[in-house]
Amino acid sequence: MNVNLTEQNFRDFHDSFIRELRIHAEEVSFLVYGSFARKLNGNNNSGFQPSASDYDGVIVFSNGVILDKSPNGELSKVSTIIKELEPQMPLKISVLDWKILEDGRLNSYSADMRVALNEGILVQGKDPREGRYFVHKRGQLERLAYNLDKARRARLLAEWNSVYDKEQLKKDLERCMERATRAPRQIEWIKEKKYIGSRFEGTDLEEFEEMDTQIWKVVRYFRSHPEEFEDLFEEPEKAINLMDKLLTFHESVAEKFLERKSRMKDLVGRGIELFY
Repeated sequence: MNVNLTEQNFRDFHDSFIRELRIHAEEVSFLVYGSFARKLNGNNNSGFQPSASDYDGVIVFSNGVILDKSPNGELSKVSTIIKELEPQMPLKISVLDWKILEDGRLNSYSADMRVALNEGILVQGKDPREGRYFVHKRGQLERLAYNLDKARRARLLAEWNSVYDKEQLKKDLERCMERATRAPRQIEWIKEKKYIGSRFEGTDLEEFEEMDTQIWKVVRYFRSHPEEFEDLFEEPEKAINLMDKLLTFHESVAEKFLERKSRMKDLVGRGIELFY
C-alpha cells in the first residue's frame, strides 16, 4: 500500500499510457477495468482508493499465441512504455492474444469476470469482451491458463523490474522456470488423464518431440548451479532474454494444445463445463 498515491497519479499514468500505446503500439487492444475505471465512468460508489487500488487492465496482442518478443515486437514495445512511465501504483494487466481469447479454453478470465469487464473502458482496438469466456474451468486446465497469464504478466513488467525491482525480476524468472516446465504435464493430464511423475519427462512425449526442449536443459543447469543463476541479474538483459525463451516455450506448448482437434464435449469433466 502506498499512502502517498493520489487519484491524479492514476489519471496521469492512465493518460500517458494511452497516449504511448496509440503512438507506439496502435495494433494492440487495451481495456481498463476495476475501481479506477468505474471512477473514470463517474461512479460515485466505485470503491476506488488511491492508496489501496490497482490499475487493472486487459491487453490483447494482435499476433498469434507466440508473442513477438523482438525489440520492435508488440510485447517489448509495451514493456518499454511501462518502464519509461515509471508507474507507482500496482499494475494488474492481463496479457492475452486473439487466438486464445477466441478459443476460450486458455482464457485466464472466466465468465464471472464479465460483470467487471463490462464496467470497463475500451481504450483502443477490438473489444476483448467479444472473446469466449467459460463459466467454469478447473484442475489442470485452470492452472495452465493461470500459469500462462502469470508468465506473460511477468514479462510485461520485466523491463520495469530490471531497473527498479531486481528482486521481483528474480522471483518472476524463477516462477517462469517452474511454469514453463509444468505445462506439458498439465496438457497430458487434460488430454489423457495421464500422470507424468516428473515435469522433465515431457521431453519424451511424442506430441512435443518437434519442439525445442533445449530450454529444459537450461532450467536443469540453473537448478544445479544457483550461483550462476544469481549472476544473471548483474546484467538484467540476460535474465530477460532467458525469460523470453521460457515464455516462448510455454506459449509453444499452449499453441500445440489449441491446434488439437478436440471437441468441447470431449473435454467435459476434464476441466471445462459450459461456456458463456
